[in-house]
Parts: sequence; structure tokens; C-alpha cells
Amino acid sequence: MYSVNVKEIFKTDPKAILAFREAAKEKVDTLKFPNIGKLAQKAFMPETSNVQQVLLDRAKKIPEEVQKLLSTGDENVVIMQDGNIIYETLSSTYKDVYINDFHSAFEERPELVLDLLSRMSDKQENQMVALNGAYFNSGIVVDIPKNMEIKDNIVLVYLQKRADMVHRSLIHVDRFSWVNITEYFLDTTPCYANVVTDLILEDESHVVYTGIDQFQEGTKVYLNTRGLLQRNASLHAVKVYLSDANVIGDIDVVLAGEGGRSTVETVAVARNQQFMGLNVNTNNAAKRTDAQISNHGVVHDKAKLLFNAIGKVDKGCIGSNAYQKTRGVILSDKAEINANPYLIIDEYDVEGAGHAATVGRFEENDIHYMMSRGIPRKEAETMVIHGFVKPVIEEIPNVRMQEYVFEAVKDKLGTM
Repeated sequence: MYSVNVKEIFKTDPKAILAFREAAKEKVDTLKFPNIGKLAQKAFMPETSNVQQVLLDRAKKIPEEVQKLLSTGDENVVIMQDGNIIYETLSSTYKDVYINDFHSAFEERPELVLDLLSRMSDKQENQMVALNGAYFNSGIVVDIPKNMEIKDNIVLVYLQKRADMVHRSLIHVDRFSWVNITEYFLDTTPCYANVVTDLILEDESHVVYTGIDQFQEGTKVYLNTRGLLQRNASLHAVKVYLSDANVIGDIDVVLAGEGGRSTVETVAVARNQQFMGLNVNTNNAAKRTDAQISNHGVVHDKAKLLFNAIGKVDKGCIGSNAYQKTRGVILSDKAEINANPYLIIDEYDVEGAGHAATVGRFEENDIHYMMSRGIPRKEAETMVIHGFVKPVIEEIPNVRMQEYVFEAVKDKLGTM
């Protein structure tokens, strides 16, 4: 997609990072495009590109575009704009945690950055992931040291204004640590966004991760959240797709250590002529691992939403679980949801495996029952949608962000 020279744009990068970029660029044409079924690739690829590095100074207050999410005085907030950390308020609970923009992190801890990049470089790669590796102009490194239990939620906000958002998050949680992290992505003008978040969980670590995107109509978006879990690590991931843009969303979780546990919950809301292609993959790659997938989709107008849910249990991974369910609600005659559940079980001795998918219109009996009790139809439909998405949205650890997401869903669907 990008025809510009990597070495020219990123000429100030250290040699090791330039070598990583060049290697990623060479892979792009050798890898497959993400699975989007019958949706057209051109709907997700920009006609022009604007990848560049932008230098910004720190700000004394939260940018106006982010004030709907946060307020001055909120702790444990880091805001990046065009690849620069411009605002940061971290409480004392995070004093031993390392958080920095990618380039500063490489200057200060080059061994850590290269180690994390190399550990994830061959995990579920495709054209878009390789493209991200070659051209990322924004990035953050979060390193949680071992034996830390941090219940305070940290909110990482990424705001793109002047260039394409090609962003890489490297989040490393060391042994016996517990952390709560929320990432929020948004733009102010249509652009191309390619975001990869790598979650690396060491033995006995626990992460609650929330990812929310709200890109504008006209932006083309690729989002990939990748988890690598070691022995007895636990990941609870909630992804909320609120963009009006066309979005490809990949979630790839590899349970590489015995006893690892992952739960992935998604909510996707699409309207107008929006396209969303979402792939949720879990791989039980060790004994006695547990992988759960729960997808929720709501579509309106002429929107199209694709869910591919894939659970894989490798040979020899005895005592493992792989379950998935996908539910979709269609609000108009011309909207579409396609749900494709897959189980690939290469081991006979599993604890359990199963899948379910239900897609359709409202249950008219429920609507008529509420209407018979004096509730107008529009309000009855609103109550059904609210009950449909509420259990997942309530998993967001930040209460104010929960309220914002509920309002965003309401505004997007004209309901609730």
C-alpha cells in the first residue's frame, strides 16, 4: 500500500529498528490478507496514504477531543497524539511501571523492545500486521514488573490528527502481576489506521484488557489484538467496535503455557453502509488451557458484519477447553450479519469444546409482550438492545467509560 521509502521516513530510527522495518516490509507481499469473507478488500484499503512522523510538545490539559472520555484530575491516564505522549497523570501505584513512547523506550531499554518485538513477530502474521511492522509511526511500551498487583485501571488514549495512525502497543506483564488496561483509539479527520496491540503475559500473570475504537466515517481501519499467555496466565479481553469507519478486527490469543486461561468478549455496532469483518482466534497450544469466545453484533440500515470465530486445540493439549458463541441482532431488512463458528480439535482427550451462533431479528413475542404492557415499540426495541450489549459493556472497568460507551451505542443506533 505504501510506496514510500522506509529508510527515508524513519531515517532517525536506530539501525536495529530499521532492520525490523525492512524485514517486515519484505514480508507484506508474501502473506495473506485478513479473512473478510465476501467483503471487498478495497472497502478497507485507502486510496492515498499519509504516513509520517510528527513531533509534539507536552500539553497541560486534556485535549478537547478527549474530554468526552476523561476529565482533568483523572489519575492513571496517558494520552498520545500522532505518536507523542502529550499528557500523563500516573498515581503512585504506577511508580515502578515503565510506560513510554516507542522511540524513547528504545533509547532507554532497547533490549526489552527488541525482545518483545521478536517474540511476537511470527504470531498470526498477515499482510496488515507486516505493514504495521514496516511503517508504524506511533507506539507505546508498557512493562509491568513482577509481583505487582495494580487494581487501578490505566487508560491509554490514542488521538490521530495529522497523519495516518500506524500504531504498535507492546504491553508486557511479568510473573505474578495483575493489571487493568484500557486502550481507546479515535481520529479527528478521516485517515488510514493500522493498529496492533501485543499483550505478553508471563507465568501466573493476570490482565484485564479493554480495547475501544471510534474512528470516523471515511477512515479505513485494521485492528489486531494479540495475546501470548504463558503458564497459568489469565487474560480477560473486552473489545468494543464503535467506529463509523470500515473495520477489519483481528483478535489472536495463543495459550502457550499449561493452565493458561483466556476470555474474549466483543461488541460490534454497525450502521449506514458500514462494513466490519471480525476474526476471533484462540489457540490452545498447551495442556489444560481454557479459551472462551463471546461475540455480540448489532447492525442497522445497510451495514454488513462478518464474525469468524475459530477455536483450535493442538495435538497433545490434553484437558483443554475451547468454547465460543456468537449472537447477532439485525435491525433492518437490508442489514446483514454472517456468523461462522469453527472448531479445530487435534486432540481427543479434551475437557470440552463447543460452539453456537444465533443471528436474526428481534424476538417479536418479547416485543409484543412489552407493548401489551403499554411500552411503545421503539422503547421496547431499545430495552432489548440494552439488555443485549449491557453484560459486555459492564465488563469495562472504568465506570465513566461504561457510561460513554452506552451513550455512543445509543447515538449510533438511534436507540436506548
